[in-house]
Amino acid sequence: MKSGFRLLFPLPAVLTAAVFLLFSCRSESVVYSEWLMGTHCSIRFYGKYDPRLPKRCFDAIREIEQTISATDPQSEVSLLNQGEMHPFSPLLSELMGISYKAAAQFDGLFSPGLGRLTALWGFSGEAPRKPADDEIAEALRLSVLPPLKRAGNGTAAAFGEKPLCAFDFGAVGKGFASDAVKRLCKEANAVALINLGGNIQTVGEKPNGEPWIISVQSPLTVGPVSVGTLQLRGEWSVSTSGDYQKFFYEDGVKYHHILSPKTGKPTDSGLRSVTVVSRRSGAETDILSTALFAAGEKKASVWQQKNTDVTLIFMSQENRLTAAAGKDTLFTPIESSHWTTTIRTP
Repeated sequence: MKSGFRLLFPLPAVLTAAVFLLFSCRSESVVYSEWLMGTHCSIRFYGKYDPRLPKRCFDAIREIEQTISATDPQSEVSLLNQGEMHPFSPLLSELMGISYKAAAQFDGLFSPGLGRLTALWGFSGEAPRKPADDEIAEALRLSVLPPLKRAGNGTAAAFGEKPLCAFDFGAVGKGFASDAVKRLCKEANAVALINLGGNIQTVGEKPNGEPWIISVQSPLTVGPVSVGTLQLRGEWSVSTSGDYQKFFYEDGVKYHHILSPKTGKPTDSGLRSVTVVSRRSGAETDILSTALFAAGEKKASVWQQKNTDVTLIFMSQENRLTAAAGKDTLFTPIESSHWTTTIRTP
């Protein structure tokens, strides 16, 4: 689960609509929330919207969860992992295509085929553990992505042979779901703030003309303690990956849930978290936060210098905060003795 930041106005965990008057920005909004994909999902609507739209949005998230869940034994992905061979649904075909493209682009930093490793470490359960090296080596051997068999329209249709790996879309699923919600909102001409477990998308412009204000959370605390705020105008995607979201200690050593496709062990990049802010899709932004966390600050900064449409906010294990700002973004840090802060502009 990626939940490295919070809104400045935390949303209540309710399953029905609630109306809020946000006095600081003088804009009335309505928020709907449900627990889906193992996390708190909320959509805040501003101004007029179709009253049928919230249900459509949450139904879309629910459909994606029922397709890609690695813990539901009847999901399409679970059946695939159990050895059933059949043509993919259009939804899974699209997600496979996105994930395979990213795996090729970020060789060794992202892979959707680490299901055996994540199950071995037990981060999705209640009793995670450090596996033996031979267990990790065997799971890695079986984590090679099989080639995709393409349909006539170029999308993934099925595998030509039974894959040895198990699929886990935890590093892209919520971003992918936020894209589906955003499409529905745009079709309905709705202005909305989408927050799926910390994967945020903004849709449209606030009716009062003020920017979207999003708070970036400190990885040093469990609660929503801010290290700074993003001020964004228009449509953006925001995602954070960090070592503080799912972890355990064994023999005094901390093990977190972001596993390296190269070593099969938790990534050791020197970072506590990285936040990605972009106008790209939610799925791509979600993937970027995982891949660039694994890359580490130096390599990720080199990548960002070639991709100035993306802002990266790094928080290191040495308590350094570095914001590598892209175009059209504004990050304002909050003064804190915990962080040595650097702001880089394009």
